[in-house]
Amino acid sequence: MDYSFSFSGDLYLKLLKEYENCIPGIEKMIICFRGRNAAITCYQKEPEIIVNTSLDLKEHAYFIESGMNETFTYKWLRKYEVPFENTVKRKIKKQLDIEDEIKMPVLLIRIESGIPNMCDLLFIYLNENTSANFFMSKEVIPYSRQTKEYMGYMLYQRINQDADVWRKDQHILKNIQESYKMICENMDILENHNKTMGEFFRGMCDYILDDISSESGLTVKIEEDAYHLLLENGKNIMQIKNMILKATQFKTGMSSGKEIIIKKREIISGKASGIKEKESPEIDDTEELKKAYNYLELFENISQKANTNQMISLKYIAAEWGNKTSSAVTEAINTRKEVVIKLLEIYPDRWSRIRAELAPVRKLDNEVQKKITNKNRIA
Repeated sequence: MDYSFSFSGDLYLKLLKEYENCIPGIEKMIICFRGRNAAITCYQKEPEIIVNTSLDLKEHAYFIESGMNETFTYKWLRKYEVPFENTVKRKIKKQLDIEDEIKMPVLLIRIESGIPNMCDLLFIYLNENTSANFFMSKEVIPYSRQTKEYMGYMLYQRINQDADVWRKDQHILKNIQESYKMICENMDILENHNKTMGEFFRGMCDYILDDISSESGLTVKIEEDAYHLLLENGKNIMQIKNMILKATQFKTGMSSGKEIIIKKREIISGKASGIKEKESPEIDDTEELKKAYNYLELFENISQKANTNQMISLKYIAAEWGNKTSSAVTEAINTRKEVVIKLLEIYPDRWSRIRAELAPVRKLDNEVQKKITNKNRIA
């Protein structure tokens, strides 16, 4: 069973298969069309098989191209009028009789190709002994001119309608494929973004835990499930900090040890506990932290592409950052100094090259190192 879509695959292979039994007595069919690089290609349908025809296309190119450029819908031809056939040319009579009708067994149908002033050609060969009585008796009754005209018109309309529907479906399929590809690419971008943001928030939680540990003199840790719950319920950094503080206070009252491990069930937001949280007077800098984090990632990625012996300057970063100016790079860092410093503290092992070489980042990193040194001295 064929499970393929009707609009998938090769149009002309499908047409040859579908129309081989459309009328009694089809001996063979040949279809000529422009394939890749506008080269003429021919398929030939014989009983039980379709092949790339062995016709000498160079020898018959003029006949095929002339037919492709000709304006017509369909016409009946004698075999010797088709140069594919090695038949003796005879003198054409002005008035056709029944014998002549029998000897015009080739129906040539124009198939609109979708290219202006250009068509493809379908040759349908009828067996000369085919009876127009559709096998109702053994008597051979040739197709009349009227029957042939009807047959030609009907097949021309139907085949071109099928070809047009196929091309429209192909266009829709192409749009679907492009949309699917775009969705997959966006999903990859979103997945990478979520991964980056996950690392960012994990770093922020670790920073908050270290801060609370320093202030309380306890070692505060958090289980993985509780960490995910924080990310799902915390709208901003301050809210996450408040939730961790509440859990720490709860655990401190229940344990006398020096190490506190916060579990998922111990993460309670103000909404869940029925307590109305006071709005923090501090400005929520979550978005600024995200922006600063992304800038540091961007500048570090740019710097990593440079040669190791090349100094990472503002001018270099600006040029690689979509032809920006040096002042734009400086502004990206200096307008959010506090959050950049916080990130440099949270992620001591990240952004190593711009810490060492990019002037505005190097300056802020020096401040971070001084702070660490002073903290160690006090300890």
